[in-house]
Amino acid sequence: MIKTFIRFTKYMCLLLFILSAHKATSQTNVNMPYSGQTNVTATCGNLYDPGGPSGSYASGAAGYVKIDLSSGVKLTITSVDIDGDDCSLSATYNDYLRIYNGPNTTYPLLATVSNGCMPTLPYTIISTGPMTLLFYSYNSAAGFTASWTTGSAPSAGTASGNATICSGNTATMNVTGYTSGSTFQWQSSPTLTNPTWTNIASATSASYTTPTTLNATKYYRVGVTKNCQTTYTSSIVTITVNPGSVAGTISPASTTICSGSSITLTLTGSSGAIQWQSATTVNGTYSNVGYTGTAYSASPTTTKYYRTVVTNGSCPAATSAVATVNVNTSTPGQSTWTGAVSTDWFNAGNWAACGDGVPTATTIAVIPNGVTNKPSVNNNNANCKRLIVEGDGTVVVNGNYVITVYEN
Repeated sequence: MIKTFIRFTKYMCLLLFILSAHKATSQTNVNMPYSGQTNVTATCGNLYDPGGPSGSYASGAAGYVKIDLSSGVKLTITSVDIDGDDCSLSATYNDYLRIYNGPNTTYPLLATVSNGCMPTLPYTIISTGPMTLLFYSYNSAAGFTASWTTGSAPSAGTASGNATICSGNTATMNVTGYTSGSTFQWQSSPTLTNPTWTNIASATSASYTTPTTLNATKYYRVGVTKNCQTTYTSSIVTITVNPGSVAGTISPASTTICSGSSITLTLTGSSGAIQWQSATTVNGTYSNVGYTGTAYSASPTTTKYYRTVVTNGSCPAATSAVATVNVNTSTPGQSTWTGAVSTDWFNAGNWAACGDGVPTATTIAVIPNGVTNKPSVNNNNANCKRLIVEGDGTVVVNGNYVITVYEN
């Protein structure tokens, strides 16, 4: 049961190592030979018993591996199932891994590793130059997994480039002061509270520019790798993203008011600080009206055009579509036909609100050009002071009814 558990631990540690290892520098996988010697000069890699990363070793092994790096070797053992009872150098029936500080076994012994001589894992052994390993087996077991590198971990340097940008824009960050000859991998996280660092695809140079699709604040760091060892910058770059300016929509988009009255123009869907503007012609020069809210009360004396200019932080301003306020300056004592409701002459809703309503003997009736619903007199006699018919305007009088016009 113990050996089975240790074998399972070996495979799990191997899996975790593979998942977490940084692949910027290629690694060499080496199995201890059953006999003879394997010489290795790769600066980093994974080392296994003769059974390899997923198998068990057999009895009868007595093989050597020399990691021939003059700058020294840092070996980290991550799992052990070697069927040895103790650390004795004279044990005949024990399996063991022995590690020497030099190019052969005549150099000082750094460690003996087996189930009976179990270090606390992960266990790191460092040589001052080449390292020689001997694996001996009298029995069979799951074996061991280890990895090696050379030299010290690289300096990550300092990442810089904090910025506040508008949605749709980019920001560039850089890392400086890193160990020469290193490779890079930028990472991002949406939060600094329990951050979840994720590698950014293709972000493998000393600088990184955010995409235009970035629409929320993010945090960045960079992993600097050399000799299979990765160091992450402690300095975090913050890119704060402000939503872009949104002008919104003014309603009503077009309306008519009577001279001397007012209308409330309402802005919806905007994002940012608001400034209302007006002009006397639709394509004319617009001036600030001095109002910054969402509901503006307009009371022009002649037709006027209104728009909003909205600015969110340092983002470029956005301008809304123009809203038109027409002013009806009807002459007192005059009623103008609109046909807004129907063709009924006697329905007050069919006459302009600014006029005198349904014409009487003292009211001038104006039938303008271009009105769809033509007035019809069909249930009573009509009166007006004077009747003015413009353009294609017409009046339909049905049956025996008449319009009495009191002045020509």
